[in-house]
Amino acid sequence: MWHSDRAPDSLSYPGCGGPYPSPPLTPRYGHTWPLPGERFTTAVEWTGQRVIGRLLPERHHAEATGLMRAALYRGTRVECPCCGGRWRGFLPYWNRPNCLCPRCWSHERHRALWLYLRERTNLFTDELSVLHVAPEHLFQKRLRPLPNLRYLSADLEAPEAMMHFDIQEIPFADASFDVIVCAHVLTEVPDDIRAMREMHRVLRPDGWAIVMSAVDQTRAETREGPELDADRRRESFLEPTNIRIYGRDFADRLRAAGWDVRVETYVRELDERTIARYGLLHDDDIYLLRRAG
Repeated sequence: MWHSDRAPDSLSYPGCGGPYPSPPLTPRYGHTWPLPGERFTTAVEWTGQRVIGRLLPERHHAEATGLMRAALYRGTRVECPCCGGRWRGFLPYWNRPNCLCPRCWSHERHRALWLYLRERTNLFTDELSVLHVAPEHLFQKRLRPLPNLRYLSADLEAPEAMMHFDIQEIPFADASFDVIVCAHVLTEVPDDIRAMREMHRVLRPDGWAIVMSAVDQTRAETREGPELDADRRRESFLEPTNIRIYGRDFADRLRAAGWDVRVETYVRELDERTIARYGLLHDDDIYLLRRAG
């Protein structure tokens, strides 16, 4: 399972086979609610989701939930660049209080990546063939209709993906794509180096790729544990489907697969007001890859 939108505790996202997750009525890990009246708002939302679930067909649940949240959280304090929504705050999630967009469910990393793609790349201007691995629902929804892109999404099994295949064996000829986007996938792939080499093989010589992943900057080397059970993997690697967590050697692993790697510290180059406005994390680095040589 490579669904890059998947949440901990098997909660699911729109387009990934299940309903929106409900924020807990009490904050986890000691966080306080970041928004005025949050407990009341969450109780209303909890009730509203159950009404939606009982009265509407499942195919309308995501749209109805989005409309409900847009009304509950509307404001001007923060802005989601992925969907254009403006809110009084982002929602708490898992171990942090200011994460989820009420409408499109973008995380901090999604918003950082979207801003980077929009501001620093030719994705929205040039005619390009794009391979999107484990497509995020909010990205596929906006990228697929663009007239300048020949867009293809792929996943091991996610029903929303346009094709299904193993990233360790990409069924395309050499130099097939101008752009590859692969975010928060490689921690789950049994042979990540092989997957890196496969992406390198199908990228055109003048193309570029974006890779993002969880990196533990306190560790010099990647830690792996494919033999661990789900509970141990969750404890060691943040999610039960992960079989590794990268250390500071992540860029070196990419280079070993043939890539020229540039670590883009995009978020840290922004001013603090912009970071707060878009709800970003300083350490969400973006790995810009090109074919070496």
